[in-house]
Amino acid sequence: MNYLFEFDGRSILRSNTAGGERIVFAANWHSVHAMTMHQERLLIAADTSIYSMSPDDATFVTVAQHWRGVRLLSSDNQSLLILADGGWYSMNTDDKTHKHLFNFPPQFAIATIWKKPAPTTASVPLTQAQGSGATGVAPAGFLVGQRVACLWGSGSYYMATITESLGYRQYKIRYDDGTLSDTTEEQMIPLLGVIGVKEGIKVMAVWQTQGKLYAGKIGAMSASTAAIHWEDGSSPSQVSWQDIVPYKD
Repeated sequence: MNYLFEFDGRSILRSNTAGGERIVFAANWHSVHAMTMHQERLLIAADTSIYSMSPDDATFVTVAQHWRGVRLLSSDNQSLLILADGGWYSMNTDDKTHKHLFNFPPQFAIATIWKKPAPTTASVPLTQAQGSGATGVAPAGFLVGQRVACLWGSGSYYMATITESLGYRQYKIRYDDGTLSDTTEEQMIPLLGVIGVKEGIKVMAVWQTQGKLYAGKIGAMSASTAAIHWEDGSSPSQVSWQDIVPYKD
């Protein structure tokens, strides 16, 4: 039996490609960025991790952590190809090692892979669906639904979410406090990609819950947070990766 897998921002859905009811296959998956089939398993990029899920019963295991900004997954049956912050990577899912293949310019918003057909006619038991939980795709380097830091006025950066692409490198955003605003690509900073991030690098991060970003340096890291040592000497704080961006003067 062949299945079609989709994600809608809340759940992973499964339907029979021969027809039939679409069902909620796995609930409470709120931050799925990409999916693909790899060695008869469903590979899922969600939050900052990549998971391997059984296409039969939805049981899953964690394959890799600390992967931010994943935009596309693809498989050549030997390795997993990942498009994330910093470019394309190839991962061996057996030993979790990965290598950087080449950079991917940030102004490119959409990518796909063409795989040369295998010389055999072996059947593939499952099919895949690539999708997005976002409401659309911006034509330049940012995506609708993407979380960013945005310059407010002439001085400070605050966290926001892109709600609409206006074209010509202009966007509508919603700040974390609910304020709506129009902005340009030059005034936004994407989230920090954690691939290759080391302790001591300078970043900007949200202090407490006000949404405003302050300068600091990365300390100890986990899958979901990093310790930020603030530049002004305040006590270090644990900050979500969703509230940390590269430093900008």
